[in-house]
Amino acid sequence: MTILRVATFNINGIRSRLAGLLEWLEREAPDVVCLQELKAPNAAFPIAEIREAGYGAIWQGQTSWNPMSAYTPSGIIFASTGKPTLGFGSTTCC
Repeated sequence: MTILRVATFNINGIRSRLAGLLEWLEREAPDVVCLQELKAPNAAFPIAEIREAGYGAIWQGQTSWNPMSAYTPSGIIFASTGKPTLGFGSTTCC
């Protein structure tokens, strides 16, 4: 049986905690990572660093809301706009 390691964390500002996140990703190598409270607009999301760590990501960045992101090394599995809707809105995917 294959074990899937899923991690979720309230990062409370991805830009200020990026170094620690990248270190943790390398050390723990989870299969899926979900982060809440990114507190960064889409343009400021550190996708290059996330990709360099070996993960794909989908995210919805906003400065006035507390959206989330999800990462997997094998592709995107989930998206949320950070607001209660049934669609994916303007979620960004890379």
